[in-house]
Amino acid sequence: KFEHAFGYWEARCRFHTQVGHWPAFWLYTQDVGKVGDGGRDGTEIDIMEKAWAAGADTINVALHWDGYGAEHKSAGMALYAPGVSSGFHTFGLYWTPEEYVFYIDGIERWRTSEGGVCQVPVYVKLTDEIGDWAGDIKKASLPDYFYVDYVRVYDLTGK
Repeated sequence: KFEHAFGYWEARCRFHTQVGHWPAFWLYTQDVGKVGDGGRDGTEIDIMEKAWAAGADTINVALHWDGYGAEHKSAGMALYAPGVSSGFHTFGLYWTPEEYVFYIDGIERWRTSEGGVCQVPVYVKLTDEIGDWAGDIKKASLPDYFYVDYVRVYDLTGK
């Protein structure tokens, strides 16, 4: 299992064409459940989620920390990205000890240090879930696919 903290994380993806899919490129650690030190002791980092209807050019980016219960906290935003629903696109995160910078196709889209920046190693998750947020999968003409061309992680600490 690969775990790492900080650096530049990038995936090149092409999305589904039918309703009902919820593809995501995200970073996770079991430490997300820890409560009390903000996100410094573990944060779920959603570099890209696309759960809007097929063809909608919207991407969600988000941070989640202090567990998923009563203490749960999060920050994020929906980003309009013209043309992102067709062809391949790159989604990136530049993560330093001080902040997160989110990119779509090399263009900075969100910069934040919400929740205190995660200071622990995380691992990569690429998922395509089926859920209500993405619409009714029963209305889709299947099969349909979420393609991932590559995932890259650059260690920028010089170590």
